[in-house]
Amino acid sequence: MLYLDYAATSKPSDETLEVMNEITKTIYANPSSLHALGIQARKRYNEAKKELAGMLNTTWKQLVFTATGTEAINMVIKGTFFKHPQKTILTSSIEHHATINAINFVKQQGGHVVEIPVDENGFFDINALENALNTYDVSLLSLIYANNEIGTIQDITPIRSLLSKHHVKLHLDMVQAPAHQAIDFETLSVDFASFSAHKFYGPRGVGFLYIKDKADITPLIHGGKQELSLRAGTENLSGVVGMVHAFKESQDNLSKKEATILQTAQTFLNALDQHNVDYRLNGPPLGTNRLNSVLNIAFKNQDNQMLSFALSEKEIYVSTGSACHSDVIEASHVIRNISTPLEYQDGCIRFSFSHEESKDEMKDLAKTLAILIQSNDYNK
Repeated sequence: MLYLDYAATSKPSDETLEVMNEITKTIYANPSSLHALGIQARKRYNEAKKELAGMLNTTWKQLVFTATGTEAINMVIKGTFFKHPQKTILTSSIEHHATINAINFVKQQGGHVVEIPVDENGFFDINALENALNTYDVSLLSLIYANNEIGTIQDITPIRSLLSKHHVKLHLDMVQAPAHQAIDFETLSVDFASFSAHKFYGPRGVGFLYIKDKADITPLIHGGKQELSLRAGTENLSGVVGMVHAFKESQDNLSKKEATILQTAQTFLNALDQHNVDYRLNGPPLGTNRLNSVLNIAFKNQDNQMLSFALSEKEIYVSTGSACHSDVIEASHVIRNISTPLEYQDGCIRFSFSHEESKDEMKDLAKTLAILIQSNDYNK
């Protein structure tokens, strides 16, 4: 079995699951209860938030725990719109569907949104951004930092510089980043950033949002005063503790893991070349501003649905795009917006790695693909 769909979700480590199980069994009281057990739960919750804040070089008052990265993204986009309904929100043409559909909601409510294009490698058009900032009264730019389909990592420095001149807030969808990069909010200097635990070997159903200033948005969920009165609801203590533990694990030996991932990816592409497979790598070249763990490979004149099914039959598990939009059988908006040639669009498959796959597995994968494509038996 070869699992190559880490961009969709990753497997929690045994230690993370043990930590969560222990919390569930021993600290089960509501953190908002005022009795001794509730206070114990609150203390452990606060400890987890402070630990995470320390790893991110921020303060616990700037972190809001959520159920998902999608919720965090919605909090920012809708919360900003409700705060400044007359202002324009900017986004890019290659966003995750959590952003796209939150943006669509804003449009349905009468809000004004401008989509900024990207180049053939998925990099944000800085000139188009400058033009939009000079044309509209903008409140927010919501931008995917590390693209979940093609791996492009945006250069934030010039974007942030332009936005600051116009007093515009910056939100980064950073869901794909923690398993592959150290994150320092003091250096990053953004206003909002969204995360989801299951992308960095943590549990599903828990994420978090970094908020530089909580006065910048209006809450979406109303009830109790949890999460600085920004996100009501009983706290998921075991999920939070598991997420923080997984985040710490994901950051350990990061440079060594990334070096291994780069070698793994390069071995795979080299093997495809050796087997004379006709393909193109969507997004930037390996080793540049990209996630080397996310390879969106377009095979010429192939059917990605059938090819991925054929791989699944061989217990090789890949994706044809974002797992959040897997019911649509057509080239994704990301592939279309980076101008992938038509003869390659239907053959796009996303291979997303961890640091644990071997070079031999990559060579075998390339050989399997070559046999399937060259025989064309899978498509019958």
